[in-house]
Amino acid sequence: MFSDRPCEPWLSFLSGLDAQLDEVVDLHCIGGFVVSQLYGFARETADLALTKLERSNDRDIRDVKYLAHAGLIQRDTLVSRYEEELEPYITGRTPTWHRTTLGLDECWPESSAATG
Repeated sequence: MFSDRPCEPWLSFLSGLDAQLDEVVDLHCIGGFVVSQLYGFARETADLALTKLERSNDRDIRDVKYLAHAGLIQRDTLVSRYEEELEPYITGRTPTWHRTTLGLDECWPESSAATG
């Protein structure tokens, strides 16, 4: 089943990004995201956010901050998905240390201020 448009929330996210551009930009990419969107095997936004937070580089943290600010991901959902689907498979450093590297407080500063 081929689709010529990405599913939500990606359609809104990419449309908003496109509206901010002042000139034509060609993106050339082949990868899991493109295949998943074209053939309907879309991953949830929380999955993308977790992979970006796990990599913990500045660009990925900025991407997740944008998704959080735009309301496309929720902190509780992300923490739940981390605890249920990622944390059980972490080896090496402790899960407590790994959780501190996710950058959740950077993405939702109001939540950390309320609890801290």
